[in-house]
Amino acid sequence: MSTTPNGRASGTERFFRAGYNANLEPNWIPALDGMVERLHSGARVADVGCGFGASTIVLAAGSGAEAGEQRPRKVANDGGFTRLRRAAETPFNLVFEARS
Repeated sequence: MSTTPNGRASGTERFFRAGYNANLEPNWIPALDGMVERLHSGARVADVGCGFGASTIVLAAGSGAEAGEQRPRKVANDGGFTRLRRAAETPFNLVFEARS
């Protein structure tokens, strides 16, 4: 699957982003018991390898969090991975390789 801005993954991201913008914060997250409170109190969230991360970016913006490189590094380190490198970057996503 292409990960270029004009490829299939980019088109899929554009298609789904409208639904994320309209529903993620006002409808889907509140439907999960206690999730709003957990997110606003600093819960850790990892978006693992699916697309450009549009839902995570929308979620981070709505909860006042940041989407970036520091959090994945901490999650990987907490999971026992001692080596993490940026393997690739797309217009919307960072791709990491983690090794123990």
